[in-house]
Amino acid sequence: MGDEARLMIQVIKDTVLDEPGVEDRVLMQVASPEQYEAVDSVYHFKYYQYFIRRGTEPEVLSDIITFCKEKGIIAVALQFRDCTKEKVAMMKEAGLAVLAYSNDGRAIADALFENGVDTLCTNFLSPAEDIIDSRGTEVLYNGGKSNASKLEDLVAKKVLRGEIGYTKNSSVKYTERFKLTGLDHFDLMACLYEREGYEFAGWNLRYKGLVNEWLWLCDDGEWRTPEAINECETERRLFADMESVDIDLLLKKDFVIFQAVWNKIVPKDEQNNTK
Repeated sequence: MGDEARLMIQVIKDTVLDEPGVEDRVLMQVASPEQYEAVDSVYHFKYYQYFIRRGTEPEVLSDIITFCKEKGIIAVALQFRDCTKEKVAMMKEAGLAVLAYSNDGRAIADALFENGVDTLCTNFLSPAEDIIDSRGTEVLYNGGKSNASKLEDLVAKKVLRGEIGYTKNSSVKYTERFKLTGLDHFDLMACLYEREGYEFAGWNLRYKGLVNEWLWLCDDGEWRTPEAINECETERRLFADMESVDIDLLLKKDFVIFQAVWNKIVPKDEQNNTK
């Protein structure tokens, strides 16, 4: 911003912009009207792109579109989870090209292009099919707050090839990326989590959609948000331990979570009192 932006542009202007043809290959990105003015005060680039923060409201997007039209900005950069068909169409109707940032999964990349995105920012997504297929789908088993000693031991012995970690709320998680292409089913890993005072009941399945919402698989085969589930006469689908899962539920998603479900163990004396 401000002086820092002006200094950076001055360095670029003095060192590279006098080379023949360079200006035609530079897309200068700015993240606010103030940054645009700071950059443009030093050098007016032929092509500008406006970087949009994640989760921007439609009213703000409308103001950004107006600003882009006024300044001749040709493209916008949207966080890939914000690249819904509606938002992308909104940008394209204004004559703006849309770049989605930043995604490394083939399935979501395909969905983004289907939604009208022009360009994808990625770290290592490759057009080589063998590289794409070898990455597969990332499967995370979230066991809740528990003792992960068994999992850590098995990973150390290389019986399991994934990683043990903890979520923000201290839940234990085990993550592995599976090559699912070409299979017709996926066998769940045996539950190795432990939780004092609870017994394991099974797994719920969820994934994060393009609009940054968690969607849960329900008994009727539909994916719904928790709010939608509460409004329907349905429950989250409960998978048994080591159950075979239909591969079609996973193949078109880069990242899925099997969430452990726990039932509290009621002591026998309390069971008798309940009766």
